[in-house]
Amino acid sequence: MQRARVPTKSADMLLGKSLPFSVEAERAVLGALLLNDERASSVLELLTAQDFYTPAHAHIFTAMTNLAGRQQRIDTISVHDELQKMAVLESIGGMVYLLSLQENIPALGLVEQHAR
Repeated sequence: MQRARVPTKSADMLLGKSLPFSVEAERAVLGALLLNDERASSVLELLTAQDFYTPAHAHIFTAMTNLAGRQQRIDTISVHDELQKMAVLESIGGMVYLLSLQENIPALGLVEQHAR
C-alpha cells in the first residue's frame, strides 16, 4: 500500500498530523468494522480518532467508539444514527459515504494489520 506524502513541513504544522498517512488504510479499517464488528475491541485498543488523518474518518471512528462504549453493535445504520446525533453526518458525506467505505475491502481478517 502506498503512503501519500505532503511535500512541505508547513502542511504538517497546519494539519497537526504526523505524515505520511494512508487514506486507503483508514478506509479499509472503517469499512471492515462496518461489515463485521467482531474485531472492534482489538481495533479500538490500537487506534483513537486522533490517529485518523481525514476528519470525516475521525468522526466515523468516534461514532464507532461511542457505540462500542455503550455496548451496541457497529453497523451502517447505527453509525449513521450516531453521526446524526453528533451533528456531523452531512459533513462526512452522509449515508452514501458510509456505504462507499464498504466497497473494495481488501480482507476483513486484516483489519488489525491495517489499523497498525
